[in-house]
Amino acid sequence: MQLASILAAMQKEFGKVPEAFAAAFGLPPILGLSATGGFQYMLEDRLGDDVHTLAQTADLVVEAGRRHPSWEPS
Repeated sequence: MQLASILAAMQKEFGKVPEAFAAAFGLPPILGLSATGGFQYMLEDRLGDDVHTLAQTADLVVEAGRRHPSWEPS
């Protein structure tokens, strides 16, 4: 697959999650010089739970990312 079609497929899948906003980007022209490099997320509590529940959820998201086969520690 070409990069454009891969990104389009990813965006389509991301759109299936109405509670989330996600975007996929290609690699920057010079690695390391990009605002989109790496992984960044913002977790929002829409249920009105306490901050401890939000922190536990954030920890679960980070741990799931670490278990993903594509993750390589720096």
